[in-house]
Amino acid sequence: MGKIAEAYSWKQNYRVILAIILLPMWVSTFLGNLKLLTPISLIANIIMWIGIVLVLYYSMANLDVTTKRNLISHPEKLPLFFGIVLFAFEGITFIIPLRMEMKEPEFFTSPCGILNLTMVVIIILYSLVGVFAYWMWGDKVEGSAFLNLPQEEGLAIATKILISVGVMFTFALHMYIPFEIAYPRFYRKWGPFKHPVLIIYTYRSVAVLITYGLANISANLATFISLIGALTGAFLALFLPALLELVMMYGSLTYFVIVKDIFIIVVAVGSAITGTVLSIMSIVNEYMGED
Repeated sequence: MGKIAEAYSWKQNYRVILAIILLPMWVSTFLGNLKLLTPISLIANIIMWIGIVLVLYYSMANLDVTTKRNLISHPEKLPLFFGIVLFAFEGITFIIPLRMEMKEPEFFTSPCGILNLTMVVIIILYSLVGVFAYWMWGDKVEGSAFLNLPQEEGLAIATKILISVGVMFTFALHMYIPFEIAYPRFYRKWGPFKHPVLIIYTYRSVAVLITYGLANISANLATFISLIGALTGAFLALFLPALLELVMMYGSLTYFVIVKDIFIIVVAVGSAITGTVLSIMSIVNEYMGED
């Protein structure tokens, strides 16, 4: 949104932009019914698909195929990359709740089910955008490729608007599942309430404000994504599944599976520590630069 504002000569600190878009995103979380959120999410995904296709168009249209880029970056950036990958692919918080909401949940994780098919599409999409965006803009590529689009072209500005609106519309769905998991525990401990609707809205508002506060930490999208991926992704997607398999199925596991799980745990711990430390250092350096 900040890049869009700059295109119209309205330069503001990114925190001001966040404050402006806070209201519509906050109101959208009051839609607590998945049946209401589904069509909104569908529209948002269509909008984002259009935006992504336009990003690919810009990254390919003016690409000089003779341009050479470094195939391997500096080794110290590997933990940051690992955190970003974990953030991008780690959807453990959505899988089980969405499967429970399905009419035929057995099709969710089947070999040709929704999960595997969507992951194949996501991998192809990430690969295309990542390869061509880096090929086009090199080390100047932003944390999100659409930020590299020209500031003065109408189509480029429209692309940024499409992707920004798409992200805003999917925010409510992303918040729905944490609400559904956490609120029942909150209710069992503190309920029943005299005004339950007011409590639910207040509970959702506090969660949105926490998210807003976290978003204010860094203007560098890549660094922030890497931090979240290193902190949560390594634990939820790697460490916890491997540990649970070792603890709950130890007697029936082969030596290969045991070694595999131990290796995954070591990688998860190492990537979490290094990724978190490097991400925090990058954020601190950004703040030092602002001062």
